[in-house]
Amino acid sequence: MSCRNCSSINTKKVCELDNNNASSFAKYSALKYNGVLDEIVKSGTHPVINYCKNCDFYYYLNLPKDEELNKMYASGRFLYDEDTRNRAEREKINVLTGLVRRLIKLASRSENITLLDFGSGAGVLAKIAAKEGLNVTAYEPSLERNTVNQEDGIIFTNKLDSINAYKYDIIILNQVLEHVKSPSEVLRTLVKLSHSNSLIYVSVPNINHDLKNDKVWDEWPFDGLRTHIMAPFEHLNGFTPKSFNKALKLAGLEPVGFIKNYAFSPRLALIRSLYSLFRIGGTTRAICKVK
Repeated sequence: MSCRNCSSINTKKVCELDNNNASSFAKYSALKYNGVLDEIVKSGTHPVINYCKNCDFYYYLNLPKDEELNKMYASGRFLYDEDTRNRAEREKINVLTGLVRRLIKLASRSENITLLDFGSGAGVLAKIAAKEGLNVTAYEPSLERNTVNQEDGIIFTNKLDSINAYKYDIIILNQVLEHVKSPSEVLRTLVKLSHSNSLIYVSVPNINHDLKNDKVWDEWPFDGLRTHIMAPFEHLNGFTPKSFNKALKLAGLEPVGFIKNYAFSPRLALIRSLYSLFRIGGTTRAICKVK
């Protein structure tokens, strides 16, 4: 089967469910999803992770049905203690607040800024953006995950058709592409929702950080302590800087120039510049515009 990111047939299998990892799979399924992963496998979806040699992309070859994924997410549980979870939530709010404020400074206008939180999840980022004075729309297909209500001053929808006619000043796709069945389709949708001066922020986990561990596939899907970067079937896709930039390019998006990158984050500007010039390091986050 061809690569889901670049359509190349130059792919290979790097990991799959077998007798060596069946027990850790069952343990993870029970702890995290109350056995739902076992149900998905029994229904005929065999977990296999492929790697594309052409664009450096990792992806699940066989995908569960949408209703199975929805059930999986609805049954998901946090694996750590409450203090760790609360600390993580506080840190997340601080990071997202900084993200929104920096994007506001880069927006093409200073008043009546419209923002789309695409794949808004529980609505944390959308609520932050609304408190910062933006006109916010939150799109989240799963009603079970959403916590946005009318009192938040946010337009919420779980229907993509309801926002197709709009163009947004800022679009945020934060930690979403790794979860979706067709990353390219999602990125092309963002292009349609953008005008010539729109800022599109895209961020995904960088799988290269985990690939530094030479036992990364031996420890799939669960080492008993932490969730694997490609744990089934939460992350359907694993991006490296190469595959991330390839996805943006194929969708008709390009990163903004050095000056805007520097204004947003000097560190991000430096990382992107080094990668662009010398293919050193790289990142899986970008502020983009339509080509």
